Amino acid sequence: MVRRSPDFLSLADTSKFRAACWPRRCCTGILACATGLSAALMHAYSSATAMPSGHIFATALCLVLLLGPAELVAHASVTASDPADGATVRAAPRQLELSFSEPIEPRFSLFSLYALGADRAAEPESGTEIPLGAVRAADGNQRVQVSLAEPLASGWYALLWEILAVDGHTMRGVLRFQVSE
Repeated sequence: MVRRSPDFLSLADTSKFRAACWPRRCCTGILACATGLSAALMHAYSSATAMPSGHIFATALCLVLLLGPAELVAHASVTASDPADGATVRAAPRQLELSFSEPIEPRFSLFSLYALGADRAAEPESGTEIPLGAVRAADGNQRVQVSLAEPLASGWYALLWEILAVDGHTMRGVLRFQVSE
């Protein structure tokens, strides 16, 4: 039998940790990762060392607190947009722009624009869908430019977006703006 040093996790052990972590979402992900890492550590050390289970749990908890939260809770979010959410613009924009906190996968991202008329609070899908032009990524895939296929008339609009971040998380949101010419 091969004995492992206490500071070594094999690839199989880390894959058990990842299997427990990555499918989870935000708050439950931290608890799931603590459980998954603890299970992986217990598996790695159970027959290899005589480390008490309390030390294993403490080690797992320290690793999750030190390494986990930044990676587990950080999802791509919109950091800026043009036009800004809730803004009123005097001239119809030729393109819409969203900047994200981390790189996204543009080819697996969706954008839909709806005309809401005078009702800012209307459900986007109840409005008229507006055709969009090309979608281009910039700044290392952290900024997306969506060109408009036709000029926008006066009224409220909602851009629905669903992106896939490079970390594998899917995020959705709505950008509402008004054109007032």
